[in-house]
Amino acid sequence: MRLSFGSRACAISGFVLSFASFASAGNWTFAPARYGDAAPGLNAVTPANDPYTVYSGVGNAANGQLFLIENTTTPTADDRVLFDTLPEVINPYSTTVPTPRTVTESDVSLGGNLRKLSITLSTTPGSDLWPQGFVDSTTQAPLLAGGFGIGFTGVPSIWPVGSEGLGWNGDLITQADIDIVDLTGAQGGNTGPLPLGTFFNSTTAWNGVFGVIFTDTGPTGVTGFGVTSIKLNITYQTVPEPTCFAIALPLAGLVLRRRR
Repeated sequence: MRLSFGSRACAISGFVLSFASFASAGNWTFAPARYGDAAPGLNAVTPANDPYTVYSGVGNAANGQLFLIENTTTPTADDRVLFDTLPEVINPYSTTVPTPRTVTESDVSLGGNLRKLSITLSTTPGSDLWPQGFVDSTTQAPLLAGGFGIGFTGVPSIWPVGSEGLGWNGDLITQADIDIVDLTGAQGGNTGPLPLGTFFNSTTAWNGVFGVIFTDTGPTGVTGFGVTSIKLNITYQTVPEPTCFAIALPLAGLVLRRRR
């Protein structure tokens, strides 16, 4: 298994809330978000170097829309990474001082047949994964919500052909939560367990697409707190390998790990 800048308009949207918000452990509220034409993903074992896409950005708290706040015309990098536990740089935000973003993964044993898979999106101290100063280009409303997601498609310049959700092989997802780090310490911490039936299409046949939006009723919403790291944690129970097949067909597992 596996900043300070003037108001800016964002031209690309298309993320929508699919469920009602509910309270988090802190002051922020959060709810699932999805990209309108996100690929369904492939339900296969997640092998090393499995490609997937990453999203972060800000949104309109009033209607739940999320916006891309990066250069998608001549991007310096794409937002597609490999599941290889190595840090990978993705396209920076179009802030006055470009906001760098890095993605890394881990997959560790918790003992017995339990493991925890984590995907971490981070920036450097002094930058913000949910920055202030952006506005909805249609309504000019300030974008005060923040979002995070994986497995989205639809913008070829940053999510190129071949991008997809994380693969999954039927292992049982038993818990998911999100760690957030911010420089102020006002909102950092853990969300607590996410309702699996709300955030995942299946706990065994997950399509590898995940999205969440955070909102708050304060004057700046969730923006401007200096959020430097967002980590999605997925605890899962591994499916035992049939011993007889493992002995008779030692290469069968490798065949199953290939994508169609």
